[in-house]
Amino acid sequence: MAVAQALEAHAAWLEELLADIDDPAEVFATSMRLTVRLVRTRPRLAKVMMNSRGALLTAPFGHAVHARRDLEAARAAGRFVIEDVDVALACTAGCLIATMHLCTGATGEAVGTIADQAVRGVLRMFGVAEGELARIVALPLPADEPPTATA
Repeated sequence: MAVAQALEAHAAWLEELLADIDDPAEVFATSMRLTVRLVRTRPRLAKVMMNSRGALLTAPFGHAVHARRDLEAARAAGRFVIEDVDVALACTAGCLIATMHLCTGATGEAVGTIADQAVRGVLRMFGVAEGELARIVALPLPADEPPTATA
């Protein structure tokens, strides 16, 4: 239960932080960029996510619910080319978890570089043009820190 609460708190924080962004592609990318950075900002929560693997895809709480909604919104707005949202979510989760593992032990600057490279790859996969994905990943990240929860 504590894990579910921590994951939902982080997802709700992202949603609140990004509420003023109208472009669903920017919301999705920024959420992913911030979530990979949990390796540095909230290492315990990052470990929970990395060890949860497939459970995060089907959980009725946390990132999966929010990521699915963001993917659907980006597809509906014509920002992403997605055939199947479940497959897109699986690809995103796999990339996210693998990237977090890659970042374990990396410096803060390296974590940011790796995270942004991974997000560029995901945006390419979803059909975002090169110049546009570079613009999205270059957007400044919000400075707020995630809420502290028990995970």
